[in-house]
Amino acid sequence: MTKTFTPDDLLRYLYEDTSSEETKEIEKALQNDISLQAEFEQLQSDMGLLNEVSYEPSERCISHIMDYARAMNLAALCN
Repeated sequence: MTKTFTPDDLLRYLYEDTSSEETKEIEKALQNDISLQAEFEQLQSDMGLLNEVSYEPSERCISHIMDYARAMNLAALCN
């Protein structure tokens, strides 16, 4: 019986989070299933793009967070 792999299975494989048995099964399936290969290649591409993303919050956002934290600390001290 051929096992069907989900995108979650492929992601776990990409992040090397599969058992050795599961790794062998996925690799065998990738050799024989063109649609699974395409899905895997898309996930690889997306993973590469995610590695290039960087995000830094604005000073305004940081200021709001810090103001909130100070307010919560003061509220806790008053109780």
